[in-house]
Amino acid sequence: MGVNIWLLKLGPDRAVEWEKVHVENYDSSAYSVKPTVDGGYVATGWIVSPGTKDGPTTDLFVLKLGPDGSLEWQKAYKEDYAAMGDSIQQTSDGGYVVAGWTVHHVAEFENVYQLWVLKLRPDGSLGPSCDLITDTNLSVKDGTATVRDTGAGTSDTNVEPRDTSALVLDTNVPAHILCP
Repeated sequence: MGVNIWLLKLGPDRAVEWEKVHVENYDSSAYSVKPTVDGGYVATGWIVSPGTKDGPTTDLFVLKLGPDGSLEWQKAYKEDYAAMGDSIQQTSDGGYVVAGWTVHHVAEFENVYQLWVLKLRPDGSLGPSCDLITDTNLSVKDGTATVRDTGAGTSDTNVEPRDTSALVLDTNVPAHILCP
């Protein structure tokens, strides 16, 4: 058993309302969790999948959770070598947009990193012409977290904001549409 995804919902009094551990036989991690209009949550990150004859792959994943933390659906999105979801947001049509990155192995000791943006339907699908999706096998277990005060304090950093004079430039990055 590897590294698992641990999600807690805390109430206004910091008491645990629910706690779920999403368990996989390989490592996984969540980087972004956002509320959805139905009172549930959506999360993205990465999950290691058994892969191919060349070994395991790291895939971008999305979990859709109900208001009580129950798993509604889960999807993994595969690319060439590795992929990760860094941020997710529900869109006005009920779907989701995921921002992350992929790694393409081009030669020994040479990888190419690319920005990856996915527009998902409300059920996590991409469309009938797209074969980037696989099912994940995460199982959900209730956790046993205990909340305690960390004793951490805050202090004034004395930081003064100022204009950075940053310029916005056109990057001219080409877009590759994988699933029209």
